[in-house]
Amino acid sequence: MLKRFFITSLLFMLPVFAIGTAIYYGEIQNERTILEIQAVERLKGQNEQIVNEFTYIVSDLMFLAQQHELQVFFDSDTKQQREILATEYRLFAAQKKLYDQIRFLDETGMEIARANFNAGNPSIAPAEKLQNKGKRYYFRDALVLERGEIFVSPFDLNMEKGQIECPLKPMIRFGTPVFDRTGQKRGIVLLNYLGTRLLKKLDERAVNASSDSMLLNAKGFWLKGTAPADEWGFMYPDGGNKTFGNSFPEEWQQIIKAESGQFYTSKGLFTFITLYPLLEGQKSSTGAQHAFSPSLAKLGTQEYYWKIVSHVPPSTLQAKSHQTLSNIAIPFMALVLLILVISAFLTRARIIHVNAEAALRESEERFKAIVAAIPIPMAITRLSDQAFLYANEHYGQCFNIPPEQLVGYTSQTFYNQEDKLRLLEEFQKYGYVHNFELQAKQVGGKLFWVMVSMRPMTFNGEPAMIGVAYDITERKLAEEKIQQQHEFLQHVIDSLDHPFYVINTNNYQIGVANAATRALGMRPGVTCHALTHKRSEPCTGTNDPCPLKQVKNTKKPFIVEHIHFDIKGNPRNVEVHGFPITDRAGNVTQMIEYSLDITERKRAEKQLHLQNEELQAQNEQLDAFAHQLEELQQEKLYQLNKAYERFVPREFLGLLDKQSILDVQLGDQVEKEITILFSDIRGFTHISEKMTPQDNFKFINTYLGLMEPIIHQHHGFIDKYIGDAIMALFPTNADDAVSGAIAMLKKLRQFNNKIVQQAEQPAIQIGIGLNTGLLMLGTVGGQNRMDGTVISDAVNLASRVEGLTKTYGTSLLITEPTYQKLIEPSQYNIRVIDRVTVRGKTEPVTIYDVFDAEPPITIELKSTTLHDFEQGFRCFHNEQFEEAQGFFEKVLEINHNDKAAQVYLENCRTVLNMTMPEKPRILIVDDLPLNATVLSNFLNTKHFEVFVAKEGVTALEMVKSKYPHLILLDVMMPGIDGFETCRRLKADVKTQDIPVIFITALSETVNKIKGFELGAVDYITKPFQREEVLSRIKTHLSVHHLQQQVQAKNVELEIHNLQLKERIKTLTMQTKFV
Repeated sequence: MLKRFFITSLLFMLPVFAIGTAIYYGEIQNERTILEIQAVERLKGQNEQIVNEFTYIVSDLMFLAQQHELQVFFDSDTKQQREILATEYRLFAAQKKLYDQIRFLDETGMEIARANFNAGNPSIAPAEKLQNKGKRYYFRDALVLERGEIFVSPFDLNMEKGQIECPLKPMIRFGTPVFDRTGQKRGIVLLNYLGTRLLKKLDERAVNASSDSMLLNAKGFWLKGTAPADEWGFMYPDGGNKTFGNSFPEEWQQIIKAESGQFYTSKGLFTFITLYPLLEGQKSSTGAQHAFSPSLAKLGTQEYYWKIVSHVPPSTLQAKSHQTLSNIAIPFMALVLLILVISAFLTRARIIHVNAEAALRESEERFKAIVAAIPIPMAITRLSDQAFLYANEHYGQCFNIPPEQLVGYTSQTFYNQEDKLRLLEEFQKYGYVHNFELQAKQVGGKLFWVMVSMRPMTFNGEPAMIGVAYDITERKLAEEKIQQQHEFLQHVIDSLDHPFYVINTNNYQIGVANAATRALGMRPGVTCHALTHKRSEPCTGTNDPCPLKQVKNTKKPFIVEHIHFDIKGNPRNVEVHGFPITDRAGNVTQMIEYSLDITERKRAEKQLHLQNEELQAQNEQLDAFAHQLEELQQEKLYQLNKAYERFVPREFLGLLDKQSILDVQLGDQVEKEITILFSDIRGFTHISEKMTPQDNFKFINTYLGLMEPIIHQHHGFIDKYIGDAIMALFPTNADDAVSGAIAMLKKLRQFNNKIVQQAEQPAIQIGIGLNTGLLMLGTVGGQNRMDGTVISDAVNLASRVEGLTKTYGTSLLITEPTYQKLIEPSQYNIRVIDRVTVRGKTEPVTIYDVFDAEPPITIELKSTTLHDFEQGFRCFHNEQFEEAQGFFEKVLEINHNDKAAQVYLENCRTVLNMTMPEKPRILIVDDLPLNATVLSNFLNTKHFEVFVAKEGVTALEMVKSKYPHLILLDVMMPGIDGFETCRRLKADVKTQDIPVIFITALSETVNKIKGFELGAVDYITKPFQREEVLSRIKTHLSVHHLQQQVQAKNVELEIHNLQLKERIKTLTMQTKFV
């Protein structure tokens, strides 16, 4: 017993020692993992701190750049205004405590106003101490920027009079150009940020850390290191070797090749991250080592970066290892003592186990006696090699061998290798075998079928299997005969040409299918729904009857037309014949169906029907046209007979290749690609009503006399005068037409300037439309009168495009065909403006706005907003209405009079206002957190999206970014109160339609009246009931939505009315052409 105790103890001790060693190294690894995670999280926090600090500084800079006092100074450059500006800077420096200097430098680099922080005692620099910084790199680099762009200098030390200031003063300069009200650049605003604050914040993040934190610039110089003497080496002539790369050359090579990372070397654990402090629109440069040297290069957001590095030295890592070893030593010794106790217990348990085995052998002998008495073939095999350990008499009879002779045989003797492997595979997969069918071989070679079931057991102390085997040979022979009969029946139905199949009425599954059915992809087991409509539900509906239901209800054969699909998914018309199959009780259990393809017959019937309808419609159109033509011919024949001459333009004769008007014959014609110009005086009807007939003719002839020479100068000719309208043709190229139209508009503007000064007659405003296409030019008429004309859809489109100039407030529109024919479209000022569909056409035509003839300021504004306008146009026609609205609002912020942008913005709002939002946005403005929290939590549970602002200024900013559907507004708040906030909301065209509900403790009637006068839709007094607030919110959201729908419908009707007017005008012109 003592020997077994020592053996057992040794067996337990060995793995314990191995586990203890693994735990020790595991704990060391855990400690290192914690150090690694802490280092990464600390670097992330330092990175976020620096980015937030830069954002804060940029916000201050942009505030100063847009300061009202600065604009006043630009308007009146006086000593008093300079003092006011400097005072603002001093107060700003005292409040922020971030900036060593705040100053404004004019375009020459001269300091106009400067405030110095003076170590916490801000002061204004007197005029005699203001300096010219025109040669400093930060002034040059900031002055060249555009509006809204920001220059950020390298992080370096401040210099005074060409020398590094002592004590050292780390500095980052932020500058941006400033502009006066006319858009002229007047200088820069410059902030000298005290970098010591940033470095202190990095130190605060590293308090109690096991690592050293370092901040490096892109070249590896220390901005903050472990030794102050090594910092800012790039600022000193002899400091070029004081870099991280010189101290840690191997580690520096890994750091500069990646954005972030973590690694171990012989010098400890290094963790690093790359920080890109510049935001979008910010610029920097390399700076200059000498005071008046220019920057070596400009840097973008990806080129201006720092490296934040965390370093854990080897000594710290070793101290962690020693601490870990001391922590696990005592528990390990206690575990050894416990193992000795357990070993003694197990030794005693082993002796008990030996005695139990003897009892088990006796039990197995009793088990054999029981198995022998069972009248079922049963045997026990060893699990490892499938050798028989025991078999009863019935098992031996089944395999034609005495059971005692089976012992020593393996199951492979009676089963083929493939079936045996499948049997064992199932046993290993499930842990048992149930009713497994396979072929077996008796002793003597006779084959027969058996069904085997097996379960695991322990026999004589080793794993075994007990199994039973039933002879199922007779059943398998019966199944084979049934299969032969089924194959014969399948062969018979496969000989049928049409799909033939049997459907189960309970589950709609196909039971039997012939070859024609299988060719449709339908096999036994598939539901019949897939055959009829490629779906998973039964057929329903008047035109979609379910044959199976009809047979079950009537129990009679039927014929019905249906839609089936072929193997490619093409629909086919079929005539379905169904016959019921009933059981002995007379219930329909199955249905036989076969289908005849009648697709071609149905197609022919449909085609014949369509042809009859088309022929009838054509006859009606011909009758109507003949009647209209007869009336029109009678009227025009009378007018033409009264004409005393035939007039054909000279250019018209040239296109027809005629020398004289006498050579022109009725019916002469030619087809040619020509650009058509349509122009029309806007509001001519209103103008003419104020003139006498004589003045009317003088007015029109003056205008036409100006336009005609310009058209001829650009190789075009006038085809027709239609009252105040002109139709001209340009047969040479599209550039002639566009240049001519621009010249017409410019000439007309000069003319208008003259007549307005002389007050002779009203100014003339016209719209011009251009389109290019194939035209038929020729003569039409009768024996007494003929005329030259052009016939084409291109003419109608040009006329329609001219009508759109009034809709979009522009003077010249061209179509896509004209745009494509321009030799160099980039020489013109062009923007896309619409897509229109011509009557009778399916594809829309793109329309472009050519604005070269507009006033210079309009050209500049449209060019500036061109990108945003075209982005909005693209989003609008892609039905991205919210994005389109944003682009058109940006356009109108710059160009307030852009009527096209106004039209599209109105259409966007019309579409967006047609639907009630699923989760309305609510803005709560209240300086008491308790009130805001109660309302916010309650409304969030009622499917609202809630935002909270603590005072009015913040609320006005949030409205611009969140655009809430309703505002709950308190009155008594710090800063601007609720009444002033509401007034500003209603004064802004973008926010004036947002419903405002005052919710305040001011219950006096005078306050309620004031709230309603300012534009609020409701007024709730505190303390409030949440359900009441919810009810009023829902009511006013519904009312507001209904108002928006009414407004949208009014806009839609106005646009439709304008389109109808333009269509009437076009039809009138077409009638005149004929």
